[in-house]
Amino acid sequence: MVNRLDEREARARLALGMLLYDINKDECAAEVLRAGLSYDSGLVEAYVGLGFVYGRMVDYEEMVGAFREAISRSHQAARAAISEEPEEVKQARLILYAPQHLSATSAMSCEPAVPSYVREAWELSELACEHIGTGRDAEAVEALERSLKLDPISPHATSLLVFAYLVMNDDQRTEWADRSVLWKISPWLGRLLFVH
Repeated sequence: MVNRLDEREARARLALGMLLYDINKDECAAEVLRAGLSYDSGLVEAYVGLGFVYGRMVDYEEMVGAFREAISRSHQAARAAISEEPEEVKQARLILYAPQHLSATSAMSCEPAVPSYVREAWELSELACEHIGTGRDAEAVEALERSLKLDPISPHATSLLVFAYLVMNDDQRTEWADRSVLWKISPWLGRLLFVH
């Protein structure tokens, strides 16, 4: 059982780690998230956050391991961590950033130089997060596969697709095994997920 002080320490490190990830300080983010887990080894959101950090660092074994750990601890909490940002992170963002910069829609409209296909890929990734949160895994995979066909270099969408595959049932994952875009992005990652 985790005491209240350790829980607060872990959640503070979760927020800091996610903010470091936002500013592309991946090594620091991983270190801070792992430190949070030393206070509360059951903090599912930290495992999910680590998965995204490792994904951007192209450390796919660690990414898959972190996502599997999150899912094994609590399937529902892992889904929630994908679809809903932790409250501490929301509060920190309110302090650090002006409210108009927080919504994805306003961020995309402020960046006219971003090609339309990249914006569409982002929208598909956001839709996939909602699908994962409500247990519609096949729809999430469909959206993410389309997203990565539009923007195959997106580490966030790649990590999100890996999570979606891991959370779906084995029969559904088997249906995608031979045709997933992950084989083109990283054959090694494809083998890691689909070859037993």
